[in-house]
Amino acid sequence: MQSVRIETVETFVVAMPLVAVFSSGGKSKNVTKGVVVKITASDGSYGISSVDPSTRAVFPDRAEDIAATVREKITPAVLGMSPTNINRLSDIMGSLQDIQIGACAAVEMAAIELTCRRLGISLVIFLVVLCQIMLPLMAGLASCQQKMPRLMQRGGPRLDFNR
Repeated sequence: MQSVRIETVETFVVAMPLVAVFSSGGKSKNVTKGVVVKITASDGSYGISSVDPSTRAVFPDRAEDIAATVREKITPAVLGMSPTNINRLSDIMGSLQDIQIGACAAVEMAAIELTCRRLGISLVIFLVVLCQIMLPLMAGLASCQQKMPRLMQRGGPRLDFNR
């Protein structure tokens, strides 16, 4: 597979009409806003994702704020990068200041979807396989965590994370 680079990152704030008025936190709405992110690579492949802020979101977590963060902070940092190197993209976004987690999640999921399209697999298949790999690992970690208190009672290793 040839290497590609991120050519464009587009953001769209969308207002989705609700079937009925929705009330939450003392606010009533008949639309809900979300942010759609589309990443296009140098070979024309693309990935799309979205985030839907809480209906009670206030600055800086409104849809408009998240879209602005993607446009003004994340896009300049990731243009020209490989969209298939998800770890590198996450590291870049993690190094930026004042970034909402929803903005990072939207860009990361769009890059993952782009990668899946290039591999010819659906995002659902990718996530199922990922879960099949990760769940046993997480179960093993949970088992270790459950055994740790017993080890500590027997005078096992003492770990001090406060140093």
